Amino acid sequence: LPGAEDSTFDKAGNIYTGLEDGRIIRIDPNSLAIDTIANTGGRPLALEFNSKGELIVADATIGLISVDISNGQVTVLANTSDGQPIIFVDALVIASDDTVYFTEFSTRYHYLQFFIEILDGRPSGRISRYDPKTKSSSILVSDLYTPNGILLSEDEESLIFAETIFFRIQKYYLKGPKIGTLEIFVDSLPGAPDNLGLAPNGDIWVALPIPRYPFIEQYR
Repeated sequence: LPGAEDSTFDKAGNIYTGLEDGRIIRIDPNSLAIDTIANTGGRPLALEFNSKGELIVADATIGLISVDISNGQVTVLANTSDGQPIIFVDALVIASDDTVYFTEFSTRYHYLQFFIEILDGRPSGRISRYDPKTKSSSILVSDLYTPNGILLSEDEESLIFAETIFFRIQKYYLKGPKIGTLEIFVDSLPGAPDNLGLAPNGDIWVALPIPRYPFIEQYR
């Protein structure tokens, strides 16, 4: 599977993932049969079903989109946030009320220029929130260093997200006395964090696709 990035499951247990050629595929876990359900025409990365059964996708070159898995129709939900263009959406997580929180790896460089963003070293990433009721997106926090995988805490009071180039995971408070503030959740990871996953016991799984290379750390 060329460029399989994230994965999610439907209620029947089928597996969905996006590929580098723009396809979103469904895999039957029993027969291992593979069906193409859509082609976004972009680069689908993170994907997750909302409560209505709509497949919400972070497409790096298009923005935040919805895919109808019954007919492959692609609908753009957001390609701007607070009126600013979305350049490189990376990961997403969906709350119980279907609000979508998503990371933008960079607001300067496109998906195929991701390494330039790393070498640039200046913070340009951000986290935005898509409201399905108003069908609009707003910026929650800016000037982040290559924000990547993102999770909601179990009580949905905070976001936990990876900052790839800084080898760390941060927490952003959505509610409570610390609302609107950031704090370091885990620092000095042994590699660059990418996708995050929540384990059944509440632990956080962290994908570390590359180790800490000195030539990357010099750009921090």
